[in-house]
Amino acid sequence: MKVRSADGSYGRLKLCARSTFYSRLALHGLRLFYYENLIIGDVVAKPGRIAVLERVQDLREQHEIDLAIMNAENLAGGFSVTPSLCEQLFASGIDVMTSGNHIFDKKEAIEYIRKQPS
Repeated sequence: MKVRSADGSYGRLKLCARSTFYSRLALHGLRLFYYENLIIGDVVAKPGRIAVLERVQDLREQHEIDLAIMNAENLAGGFSVTPSLCEQLFASGIDVMTSGNHIFDKKEAIEYIRKQPS
C-alpha cells in the first residue's frame, strides 16, 4: 500500500512482511488467508484525530482494509482518551485501539476501558 507521510513524501508498507508470512504458512501446509490491515501509529491530540476522522473511511474503501488499528494513548489533548473520542473513532472505522502508560492519565478512561468487551 502506498502511504503519504506528514512531510508529503510517499512510502510503501507491508511487502517484505507479506512474502515472509506466506512462506511460513506454505511450509507448514496451512491454508492461506490474506488480510489487509491498516496500522496507524500514535495519534496525538486534535490534529491527529481530525486526520484520522477525515481519512480512515476513504483508506478502508480504497485499500479494502479488513482491520484498522491505531494507537490512542495520546488522543485527548496529548494524553489519554475520553469515552466520546473513542466512540467517534470507532464509528469512523477504527476497529482496535492500542495504548500505553498514558492511557491512565484520565480517570474516565479507566472506567470506559473496564466496560469494553475483552
